[in-house]
Amino acid sequence: MFNQLKAVVRGLLNRRRTETELDEELGFHVEMETRANIDAGMSPAEARRVALRDLGGVTQITEADREARATFLDSIAHDVTFALRQMRRSPGVTIAALLTLALGHIIHPQISSCDSRGKRQMDLSIGKENR
Repeated sequence: MFNQLKAVVRGLLNRRRTETELDEELGFHVEMETRANIDAGMSPAEARRVALRDLGGVTQITEADREARATFLDSIAHDVTFALRQMRRSPGVTIAALLTLALGHIIHPQISSCDSRGKRQMDLSIGKENR
């Protein structure tokens, strides 16, 4: 478990380096495949096009790698930025929601304490009737 957590933190800190390494590796594979195609008698432009096609699309591979490395923290960060952008877009709704939440947080403890006091008083009155 600790090793997994360490790997996640390392991945978050070294994201740019990992992307650069992936780009370099994909570029190397495209170049090697292009050279092999040129040696097989293709023109350089045709050889590169065939190499990119055979590799399966550099963009798709990059996106698949990004999705595989995505973590729960990435998802939360994306959701928070989206929420902040939406709140900035409609400040009236944001203020109404925040006031409603604040009012709920203020009122809930008061209602709970009244409810438990009422229950205690009912328990005491029931005890008196049984005497």
